[in-house]
Amino acid sequence: MRIVILGCGRLGARAAASFLKRGESVAIVDADEEKFRNVPPSPDFRTISGDVLDDAALEKAFAGGADLCLVATGRDPLNILLAQKVRVRFGVPRVLLRIFDPELAGVYRTLGLEVICPTLQALAEVERLTTSPSGSDPGKERRGCT
Repeated sequence: MRIVILGCGRLGARAAASFLKRGESVAIVDADEEKFRNVPPSPDFRTISGDVLDDAALEKAFAGGADLCLVATGRDPLNILLAQKVRVRFGVPRVLLRIFDPELAGVYRTLGLEVICPTLQALAEVERLTTSPSGSDPGKERRGCT
């Protein structure tokens, strides 16, 4: 599978490493070249230095096509804009979009985008942890933050 990631922050870098471990081909776009060091080197890993809004950088990233795009910058409005652009302009069949605002997440899910909302995921975990008896979490070790 060919995957393009827009943004090489914590989520983008870790997702790239995970995809590469699975044998996927990954291209990642970020203006800060230092962030690329957070992804292990691989022949299946391409870095594109440039702003995610720069058409030239996006053209390079999507030059070979993409089966999936993860939009993971730190700004909701930018992620929404990029997700729509990637889907329409580059014809990417699956676009995963990170949005921190739960209300916006709901809106964009109704438009057919696959939305990841860390705020809602964290809330679900808080609710689970505060409604189960202390220490009775069999998956606690598995979910540790690394």
